[in-house]
Amino acid sequence: MEWQNGAVARGRVIVRVSPPQSPVAAGVSENAEVIDEVMELSLENVEKVLDELRPYLIADGGNCSVHEIDGATVKLLLEGACGSCVSSAVTMSMGIEKRLKEKIPEIEAVVQVAPEGPELNEENVEGVRIEDHFVCARRP
Repeated sequence: MEWQNGAVARGRVIVRVSPPQSPVAAGVSENAEVIDEVMELSLENVEKVLDELRPYLIADGGNCSVHEIDGATVKLLLEGACGSCVSSAVTMSMGIEKRLKEKIPEIEAVVQVAPEGPELNEENVEGVRIEDHFVCARRP
């Protein structure tokens, strides 16, 4: 394996190795504050760390909010595109949770909560008319 101008030669294939994009290069505001200190677990400090990450989420059409802090567990609600994204578990564990634990070591777990709504049970499901929710189910 030989390195040439930021590329790795593997047999006949050259794989370009690109550095990660900065938030500015990704079109995110330069005003995003980067936190370098270790902080105590509090709602204010969790929000500070999330404010550092929000530009990345917003750039992809999403966001997140603190649902609650239960002991050393932070419960977050992923919003917008992040709430329905197939990569939301990776975003939560490899992005948000990792950064929160780096900055606030007291945090033991970061979990995603579902948006509030009626309880999912047989009675509530049977009471929903499909025609009221899906245009394709409506008949002329």
